[in-house]
Amino acid sequence: MRHLRAPSLTALRAPSLTALLATLALAACQTPPDAPPAPAAQPAAVPAAPEEPTRVLGERNDWVIEFHEAGADGRPFCKAWRPGVRGARLVFVAGAEDSGFRLSGVGPRRPTDGPLRLQAVFDDGERVAFRALVEPGPSLTVSFPTARYDDEVHAFARALRVEFRGPGGALAGFDLTGTNWALNALDECRRLHAGT
Repeated sequence: MRHLRAPSLTALRAPSLTALLATLALAACQTPPDAPPAPAAQPAAVPAAPEEPTRVLGERNDWVIEFHEAGADGRPFCKAWRPGVRGARLVFVAGAEDSGFRLSGVGPRRPTDGPLRLQAVFDDGERVAFRALVEPGPSLTVSFPTARYDDEVHAFARALRVEFRGPGGALAGFDLTGTNWALNALDECRRLHAGT
């Protein structure tokens, strides 16, 4: 009768150790890089971002794409903005149900009750009308259902410049260099992180 020899402990551990190392290597490849350090405090003349981002997902042409785990309403959203801009600021946001944009540092020339009629005039001649809510700060906020995101931001993505006008005339103008990338990246952020 032949005696069967039990395998050594090292023989049993080798496949387990190999599998463990392979798993760790795979996890290290999939772990996102650490977020860059938070920017220095903004000067008083520049409106501060209302929420701290959960993570910065990309930057190009001075546009920054941020994911925020919870907004004021507790729901996640993504934001595209140019943090280095002084004065009036154009900020795009996208969430699972609602998306839109905010004009910070911009308000109507005359006090108004209710929504303000806001017109965007693009350098290619296109004109788009929006209903904006007037908020303290001052700022104007335009909101629309996320299902209409592509239709609502299309003109911003292909133009080079936009001027916003209210009932009293011109309110602010913005350089749109890089908005095609920014708005596509914002929509991708929304799909991946904030829901469909």
